[in-house]
Parts: sequence; C-alpha cells; structure tokens
Amino acid sequence: MRPQTQITGRMGELVAELELLKRGWWVTNFNNATTNFIGWDLFAAKENRSIKIRIKAKRAGETMFRWSAKSNQCVLPNLRFDDREDFVFAVSFDESPKGHEIYIIPSTVLETELKNNHAAWIAGTKKNGDLRKNTNIRTIYMDDRSDSISRGYSTKWKKYLEKWNLLE
Repeated sequence: MRPQTQITGRMGELVAELELLKRGWWVTNFNNATTNFIGWDLFAAKENRSIKIRIKAKRAGETMFRWSAKSNQCVLPNLRFDDREDFVFAVSFDESPKGHEIYIIPSTVLETELKNNHAAWIAGTKKNGDLRKNTNIRTIYMDDRSDSISRGYSTKWKKYLEKWNLLE
C-alpha cells in the first residue's frame, strides 16, 4: 500500500471517529491494536446499540472508491448478511469548508452493489468486442454520469450522505 493511501485511510478513520463522538457514540479503533485488522476499522457504542464500521476514504480530486475482491469474490471480509450493525463509511475528502462528506452505507448494501456491478461489467465486452478480463478490482465512481453501471454514485448514494440516523 502506498504511504499516501495509508494517510488518506487514517484520515478517514479520524474523521469518522470525530463525527461519531460528536453524536454521543463511544468509539474505538481496531487498528490501534492490530494494523489493518481484517474486516472492520472502528467499533462504536451508544446506549444499548453497538456497530462495526469499515472505512473507505478517497482524496480530494479523486472520483472513485476502489475495493479489492478476495479469492471468494467478496469485498468485505467477515460480512454476514443478517448483521444489521455492520456499516461502511465512505469518506470523500473535498474542497468544501467542512473538508469531507461521509456516506453511511449498510455493508450488505455495498457488497451487493459491488457484486452486481461487477457481474454486469464482466458480462459486457470491451470497445473492440473482446471479452473483459475478470480482475479483483471493484470501483464505484462518485460522479453524475449514467453511461456505466459503476457510475453515477453521487446521485445513487445521495440517500446515504451524512445519514447518521441509520446508526440509531
């Protein structure tokens, strides 16, 4: 992993921790004890509720979030589809006065989106008609385009933007 990627990821964790603390959550970072803990980055508790959080961050000026699928083709390790306390915080750093936006997405929603997007993409062909190569890269573009299944997520995910009530 490139150092800048690690810095951006750590910044995403810190921003998420701060935002949760502002809202009355107690937060701990799995990565403080274990570097790049498999699965989750943060654990948060408030009253009788606890949640696990996976952080994905992108730098200002980048248009995409990128994940790597594991050998079983899943992106999010240890995900259980009956777990309603597992979330992804997609932290988008930008040039606004606040400096960031956080999309709060149930992990099952993200895993399903990435799986369906990849299946549709791999079923298509390149511009020259050749079959596409099946890679482990999964990408979501935060733009307003609608010409590709992985595009247009600034609109598609508007319902998850700063939706802190999903955690309650």
